[in-house]
Amino acid sequence: LKHPFMAQSEEKKQEKPVIEDQNKYSKEFIQSVFDYYDKDENNYLSTKEFTKFLSDIGLKFFSDLKYMKLLTDENNDNKVSLDEFAKLLQQDHVIALVNNEEDFKFLRDCFNLFKDYDKDNDNKISWKEFLAQMGKKENKENAVKWWKNDYNGDGSVTFPEFWKSMQE
Repeated sequence: LKHPFMAQSEEKKQEKPVIEDQNKYSKEFIQSVFDYYDKDENNYLSTKEFTKFLSDIGLKFFSDLKYMKLLTDENNDNKVSLDEFAKLLQQDHVIALVNNEEDFKFLRDCFNLFKDYDKDNDNKISWKEFLAQMGKKENKENAVKWWKNDYNGDGSVTFPEFWKSMQE
């Protein structure tokens, strides 16, 4: 799809979406960007496809890509849907986060703290993992902290939920 915010890619001579600022984007624009990166046209961005998008907007380091992938993949299914992608682009802070070293360091620190809790590396924190990190103190205060962070009520805390709680 041609869009006024497209630029020529030097490597492929294809039109490549340009994301320049943190303004809210139209559904059509988001769809066109998503379609550009969805090379296999399965309506999801694989890790490879999403990594290419992140690289194109300025993230080059593997660890940085990993933070953003976990932050975007809300249901932890290891792929990025159009809805998840749209939420990423519609958040006012995304491009600013990528361009602000201090904010990105905060994201990195949150990710590292999240991984301290996520002992089994399944990209979510279970109640058991939470208790282990909290010193096995099953009390009302810890339970309130836990359930406050489990925004979707599925019994685990994903990185997007953890990140959201760290910003409050």
